[in-house]
Amino acid sequence: MTLFLALLLAFCPPEGKPGPGGTLAPSEAAANRLKNRTGVPTSFVPVSIPQMLVASPEEWTQAQGGELTGYVIRTKLAETESCNCWSPKARDIHIYLASGPEVTDSRRQVICEVSPRTPLQGPRPRPGTKVVVRGYFFFDGHHANEPGRGTAWELHPITSITEVR
Repeated sequence: MTLFLALLLAFCPPEGKPGPGGTLAPSEAAANRLKNRTGVPTSFVPVSIPQMLVASPEEWTQAQGGELTGYVIRTKLAETESCNCWSPKARDIHIYLASGPEVTDSRRQVICEVSPRTPLQGPRPRPGTKVVVRGYFFFDGHHANEPGRGTAWELHPITSITEVR
């Protein structure tokens, strides 16, 4: 983490901040605290992409760690958001994983998120790369039933990502 990012996040509490003139709902502050965790789960539940795509909101607890193996379809820098205090310099990285490198339908992909508080060690994984991702299960309810999205379940934040050779 760069010194600039460390200083920026020092002024951004784990619950984040509301947008200009707004308020932060208690549910959003609670979700932001989960997104901004910096510890590592004590154990990880192995899960497949098909399992995550059909899982109910009660399938796992958000205190559990998950381990997901898949192919990177794409990566994307997230928009600014309340969990990162709307900073254009402190943004999540979305990593879209699928069961195979040829899966282009976003409804068959799972999003894993790197938080600026727990940055990746090394470069972003390239599309087509098979990886094992570990992180916390997070049910991002505001994405439930979102068109073009396969599941509201994510691994967020990611605590490690390893290329499978």
